[in-house]
Parts: sequence; C-alpha cells; structure tokens
Amino acid sequence: MILGTLSFFDEHCSEKFGHRFFTRTTFTLTAISCVLIALSYHWHLSATKTHGDALNGLVLAGIGAIILIGIVIANILRTNWLYGIGGSMIQLPLFVGLTCAGIPILIVGGAVYLIAGAAGAQPVQVVNYEPYRFH
Repeated sequence: MILGTLSFFDEHCSEKFGHRFFTRTTFTLTAISCVLIALSYHWHLSATKTHGDALNGLVLAGIGAIILIGIVIANILRTNWLYGIGGSMIQLPLFVGLTCAGIPILIVGGAVYLIAGAAGAQPVQVVNYEPYRFH
C-alpha cells in the first residue's frame, strides 16, 4: 500500500509538473550526502579525541548538507512549494533509510562476489621471465 501511494504520488507529479521525486540520480546524491555526513561525524569525533583539527569533519558535514539542501531546492523549483517540500519530506528520509540499509548489504555482497571470484581463479604461470639487469 505504501509503495503504491509513493508510485501514485510520483506519477501525479510527473504528469502535473514533469518532475519525478524518486529517481536514481536523487538516490545517488542522497547516498553520497549520507556517506559524507557519516564520515564527517567520525572524523570530527576522532579529531576531538586526539586534539586534532576538527574543521575537516565540519567541512564534510557542510558539503553533505549542501547536497541535501540542493535536492530540496531543486524539488521546489521544479514543482511548487507544497509539492516540493512535501515530496522532499517523503523522499529524503526514505532514501536515507535505504542508504543506511543498503551499504552493509553492498559491502557483504561485494565481499562474497570477490571471494567467489577468487575461488574459481586459475593459477598464473609466468613464461620467459627475465629479471631486469643493470648494465
């Protein structure tokens, strides 16, 4: 039911304004901003524990926040205030949740893929190997 409602809302906005809220590009930008904000938190925390420069973490958080604000502004400019803010309030938490759930799955899946690929690899034999000699 929720997926159907989101699909209906996205189709309605596409017909009315020619703008879709739930796109791959928007998800990618949201995922990038989530990763930047998470990295900034850990960087800032590490810097404060070791009395280092905490500004780098704050800069990363700022870049992540600018990306999110840019998504909201683009939604408002391509639709109107009501649809832009309302759609962003649905879109961003949904994409943040999908990113937080998807990154561990992506890491585990990538590791399984690499292990499976390495298990089927054939040994390599070097033929005509001649070490480099200084003259």
